[in-house]
Amino acid sequence: MSIGCSVQSICPGPMQPDLPSAPAAPEAGFTLIETLVAFVIMAMSAAAFYQSWSVSTRGLTRAEEKRNALMTAASVLERVGTGEIPARPGIYSAEPEEIPHWRVDITPFTDENGTTLSLLNVTVTVTPQESSQRELAHISSLRLGPDRP
Repeated sequence: MSIGCSVQSICPGPMQPDLPSAPAAPEAGFTLIETLVAFVIMAMSAAAFYQSWSVSTRGLTRAEEKRNALMTAASVLERVGTGEIPARPGIYSAEPEEIPHWRVDITPFTDENGTTLSLLNVTVTVTPQESSQRELAHISSLRLGPDRP
């Protein structure tokens, strides 16, 4: 006699007691709401990063522009008293096409008693363009002027 298993019968074997089934595992993964919230947080972080990067880049550009203007002003101040810019009262400026534009104002220096000495007050101003009112650099210095009789 052979023992076979059929669909309606249970195969012989060791008996196992009925155990309560384990609770079903929660579904793995994220819900649509969780994904959208994460995306919004990432987008806001990216926007904040971009804004700070943009402000930083503008600040660096302005700092470089200011540094170049100060170097130009110092270079022009060094030329006062040479054949290019004579050490006598007057206004001297860059060629119109020269950028950045600079201007040198030379006036006689007067002390607090109103005495005019043989010193000249030299002021160099650098602007982005000839017609610009925005100063990039402004340097003043005293230079020995021509002897006064």
